[in-house]
Amino acid sequence: MKLGRLLLAVSALGLVAGVVVRPWRRKPVARPVLPEGQPDPADLARMITRARWLVAGAGMALLVLVAAFAGAGANNILTPVCAVSLPLALVCVPALLVEAVGWTRRHRSVVRTSWQPASATIDAPAGQWGSRTPSPAWASVTYPAGHRVTLRASTRLNSKNPRPVWVGGEGRYMVLLVPVEGRKPVLVAARKPKT
Repeated sequence: MKLGRLLLAVSALGLVAGVVVRPWRRKPVARPVLPEGQPDPADLARMITRARWLVAGAGMALLVLVAAFAGAGANNILTPVCAVSLPLALVCVPALLVEAVGWTRRHRSVVRTSWQPASATIDAPAGQWGSRTPSPAWASVTYPAGHRVTLRASTRLNSKNPRPVWVGGEGRYMVLLVPVEGRKPVLVAARKPKT
């Protein structure tokens, strides 16, 4: 019973902290005026911050689930809930950690190389129903100087006609910033294929 009250108190405190901090996140931040069409580096930074918070939240959820599972009695309703959610959390935390590390490395790579304008044709084949291995998306990127490179991309955006994109990073840690009409640009993780 004490554990249930403790979990309830921690959850309530987390909710109150989230409500208090949310308005601070929405305050406008002074940003430099970017030339027309140039990507905002804050978009990539926001994605990395989101990935880090997801890892922290998943880790905290895992700790709470372990504590609840350890303290739950045989007659308690938490036992079946924890028996299902604990293995799920054990799978999700490492996956989120890998994602956060990947986006942090992409950010460093983009900072080193900066954004470069290009045009890209993205071929994201539709997956076959029941297929064990989904087909990867390929982006054929052409730089203004005429240099072409084919990247493996993690996206379902399809574009048979060349569309303007911004490319940043190098090697395994590249990012495509793809403008989408009526929405914010989409950040797409990409990498050069192994040779």
